[in-house]
Amino acid sequence: MKHAYFTVSRLGLNLLCASILGFSGAAAVLAADGVIPLDGIVAVVNDDIITITELGAEVQRISQELRRRNTQAPAPDILQKQVLERLVNRRIQLQTAKRANIVVDDKMLNLALTNIASESNLTLSQFRQVLVRDGVSFEQFRENIRDEITLNRFYQRQIDSRVSITEADITAFLETQQAQGNISVEYQLGHILIAIPEDAAAEEVKASRKKAEDIVSRLQGGADFAETAVAESDGSTALDGGNLGWRGANELPTLFTPIVPGMNKGDTSKVIKSTSGFHIVKLLDTRDTDTQIVKQTQARHILVANKDRNKEEALALAQELHQRIEDGEDFASLAKEHSDDLGSGKEGGSLGWVSPGATVAPFENAMNALAPGEMSDPIESRFGWHIIHVDERRDFDATETVKQKRARDIVRQRRIEEERQTELRRLRDDAYVELRL
Repeated sequence: MKHAYFTVSRLGLNLLCASILGFSGAAAVLAADGVIPLDGIVAVVNDDIITITELGAEVQRISQELRRRNTQAPAPDILQKQVLERLVNRRIQLQTAKRANIVVDDKMLNLALTNIASESNLTLSQFRQVLVRDGVSFEQFRENIRDEITLNRFYQRQIDSRVSITEADITAFLETQQAQGNISVEYQLGHILIAIPEDAAAEEVKASRKKAEDIVSRLQGGADFAETAVAESDGSTALDGGNLGWRGANELPTLFTPIVPGMNKGDTSKVIKSTSGFHIVKLLDTRDTDTQIVKQTQARHILVANKDRNKEEALALAQELHQRIEDGEDFASLAKEHSDDLGSGKEGGSLGWVSPGATVAPFENAMNALAPGEMSDPIESRFGWHIIHVDERRDFDATETVKQKRARDIVRQRRIEEERQTELRRLRDDAYVELRL
């Protein structure tokens, strides 16, 4: 645990188990070092206390975790002070959450414990047996998880829900990443070379430059690049329309490296001089090496909701509509008249292009099983009964969408971490803390 407000999902099973180990002997370990007395209070936090047993247990947990990571622990007195500081901050946050009426009931706690167990393919009962076998107090483990959920809910309410990210934030982030070369981009280039002899006279060089500049003018005037390359280029790819294929930033010819990353798709460069002649490049396309191609489905549906009718009545109506379509009636017309999904209903049931994960699982599974032109039998979801028709499928390049979402998530998480740290500092400043180490 790096901070006390991490979510349960981020807690590794090994770390969670390790956090409970060694409670019974912790005080004795510290007492043997002669640092603090066997019994006593090591800190007062507002109207609460932290005891030697709590501190000793946490010191031992941290020591075990450091050993597990093959990390050298600091001197005992330094480690104790660091651990105590963490315990104080955690106690302040829990007190604040309690005042904000953040309560984690047993039902919510049991669900979280069940989810943790399932991540290890165990039932809750089996998980408990594993903890006991490893010498871990299940009750203490349970309360630690309750605290984690409490703090997570507190920060979600107090901080996370107030954090907003603008399009300008995302644009600025992506531009910074691009400038730092952190986004893997490949470029598809067109190339035209107007060669000059090795020992060319000044007049020959001048004539070659003039030819290259004329070609640039023609290209800017709308001439086809590939055709021009075939006709005019002295380069090795001339007969391929000058296409150099896809090149990563580190694979570009050194001559082009300062130029290409600053070009937009479709741009044609000015004349670029080298010892071999005069070059013209066109940025034909770009792509992220993490290209995300998804299979989209163009679909329509009719929803017969269970609202205002029982399940059997809804199914009967869905089956009737299905039969009428089978008998030749128009799907779109029936959707407009009968679908309880008012948004798509007025569009003849059209859902547009649907990406994976955009619909509930029963709907998506049934839709994916259909070939274009096929219609499903009525299938049930939590919304009611659906009749699905698949019109078409396509491969869709979702790279830009994924990139934008990833950038938004990164920027939002950074902002949340900053705001949480600011809030923690404020809470600490406002709290009464007396350290007795």
